[in-house]
Amino acid sequence: MIYEYITLLAFIGAYVYGGLMTATAVLVACSIIIVPILWKKQGKAPKMHIFTAVLVGAFGAMTLISGNADFIKMKPTIASLALALVVYVLYARGKNPIKSVLGGAFEMDDKYWRILTLRVVELLVAAGISNEIVWRNFSE
Repeated sequence: MIYEYITLLAFIGAYVYGGLMTATAVLVACSIIIVPILWKKQGKAPKMHIFTAVLVGAFGAMTLISGNADFIKMKPTIASLALALVVYVLYARGKNPIKSVLGGAFEMDDKYWRILTLRVVELLVAAGISNEIVWRNFSE
């Protein structure tokens, strides 16, 4: 479980001591390094970690190459909205990705899984919109 927080803690530490560009470089490195570690430890790489590593790698690279921090600030918006879209499309096709992920931990009627799935989509859209409002209207 601690592996999931290493990247976040490394980013925060690098940001405090070196600023956003240093933190971005650390975030990219940690995101890429954590996938094979989790793969070795768990026997497979969690899809969410791969998705995050690809997004962080792409937006981090654009940030570091261009020197424009807006790219890394956009990453949470795009990640949230992309995930919301994936969950909604799967839901619309008759699948329930939230139940697939959490079904072993909770027992509920399908009606409540559908409600939860739609609430997760709403939460992800709200997170994406909130990120846009914050990074465009507030200083670092």
